[in-house]
Amino acid sequence: MKKLETVLVWAGLGFLFLLLTNLAFFDVLRRDFGSRGKKIFWGFVALIPFIGCLIYAIIGIHLGRRIPREPEA
Repeated sequence: MKKLETVLVWAGLGFLFLLLTNLAFFDVLRRDFGSRGKKIFWGFVALIPFIGCLIYAIIGIHLGRRIPREPEA
């Protein structure tokens, strides 16, 4: 029974980091970093497993500005 609990904990952590990675990557797509190169760089950083989404959340999210949506007709 102890192995099942360990597997569930690791699976839960893996799912959490997968979710955070996806959120960080899609946030990179929605932001303007001033140049295409910077946007590509932060996209790669956000895709680094486990640590990339944390680096983006601490540093990268403050460097980009949100692109305003155009009003729908």
